[in-house]
Amino acid sequence: MRTKKTFINMCAKFVNQIVVILLGLISRRVMIDSVGVQYLGINGVLENVFTIISLAESGIGVAMVYSLYKPLAEKNEYVIKGLMQFYRKSYHILAAFTLCAGLVMVPFLPVFLKGNTVNNTLIIYFLFLFQAVTSYLFTYKVSLNNADQNQYIVTIINTISQTLVLIIKIAILYFWKNYIVFLIIDIIFNLARNLVISHIVDKMYPFLKDKEHVVLDKEIKNPLYKNIKALFIGKLGYIVSVASDNLVISSKLSVISVGLYSNYTTIISAASNFVKIFISSSMASVGNAVASETKENVYRIFKKMLFINFWIYTVCAVGMFCLLTPFVENIWLGKEFGLGELTTFLIVFNFFLDGIMAPIDSVKSSAGIYWNDRYIPIAAAMLNLILSILFVQKYQIAGVLIGTIVSKITLNFWIQPLLVYKLLFKRRLLDYFVMIIKYLCAFFGIEALSYSALKMINLQMNFIILILEGILILIVVNIILWILFGRTAEFRNLMELVKNKIKSN
Repeated sequence: MRTKKTFINMCAKFVNQIVVILLGLISRRVMIDSVGVQYLGINGVLENVFTIISLAESGIGVAMVYSLYKPLAEKNEYVIKGLMQFYRKSYHILAAFTLCAGLVMVPFLPVFLKGNTVNNTLIIYFLFLFQAVTSYLFTYKVSLNNADQNQYIVTIINTISQTLVLIIKIAILYFWKNYIVFLIIDIIFNLARNLVISHIVDKMYPFLKDKEHVVLDKEIKNPLYKNIKALFIGKLGYIVSVASDNLVISSKLSVISVGLYSNYTTIISAASNFVKIFISSSMASVGNAVASETKENVYRIFKKMLFINFWIYTVCAVGMFCLLTPFVENIWLGKEFGLGELTTFLIVFNFFLDGIMAPIDSVKSSAGIYWNDRYIPIAAAMLNLILSILFVQKYQIAGVLIGTIVSKITLNFWIQPLLVYKLLFKRRLLDYFVMIIKYLCAFFGIEALSYSALKMINLQMNFIILILEGILILIVVNIILWILFGRTAEFRNLMELVKNKIKSN
């Protein structure tokens, strides 16, 4: 049942991502043509501002899913109901906090929007604020659905609503060139989608409608409060680190620079969402395995996840490094929107680094290991911010990315696996880094070989050539990976997993 649900969730998310990516690229091009790149920059900066303002949700959301694994597996409706009552109250408090924090941030907007000449920035900001506040009113029900491994339900609803809203938003930008209406449509559809999801979850779990107040035992509440506190502190650093990139670029360079950078990160985010489908769809499965299976089995699952992530992220990262700039400059937007080889390499390597670190983070979260490294993300965020500010003037956007990558490698890259291997797997940390170094060497070698080969060919870029080069990279990179790893136990496990999946369907 666990494998079947994982497979269904993965398929639903793949379809969702294909639709959202295609329409998103069209929407972005129409936005540039209709209202200009400065609006893209404002959009990116405000998204980051509200990511920071809403950081408290990270602790509640992850702790919520983790705390629901056991009562859902045991079908303990009383405990589930008590947890949901707690989370409902928590998210309402969070909505009020977001509103207050958002209002406090208003006087500081000029600091984050250097070079901004848009007259209706304040209206745009308050629309973002309204969107952030109202989104918390139903999030706790979505988390219950996801913890029960039914993500596909939400994904199907999201695919339908996102398709409709993107088509309408594209039409609004194309015909009316009105960014304000563009945002209002997004808010209306999000509210409608959340109401539909809330209704479905109520139907699936009718006992939630019971108004009886449930008092949770201390054995449940105390670890829950501890996990939320640890996750909040830890995620504070992570979110500030992620969000600070755009804020440093906008405050030290310009809003337009954020717009140029966000064109690349839009494609990277789309690719990241694609490959993260495996991790996110398997997250509940890993949590179930940690709770019900031996450490040896969990370790085998982790090694499979790590190998699959390495393979997929290598193929994607090499392809993007070779084709991202040609796509942006020759197919999608134009020569003036390119960022250069160094910046492109750093963007792609940061993407690969996140991918190779994702499995250890997934196991760590599923095992509830939150407390031990709660301050590390804050230290990494501070290091990232300091390095980014130091390097941004000399190296521009590339300097910000150097700060991000160095801060990750300096702290998160080895502390997370240290905790998982020591507390969960009871194994030597050296075993992990032998695998990681092997994967990193393979990635750099394949990337250098592929990029050099395409530079030598140097064909006149058009859409057909881009597709052909993409297919060539896909074939060549997979062949090289097969030559390097085709005889390993990880590859045999992967092939066995694929065969079983085919037989079961």
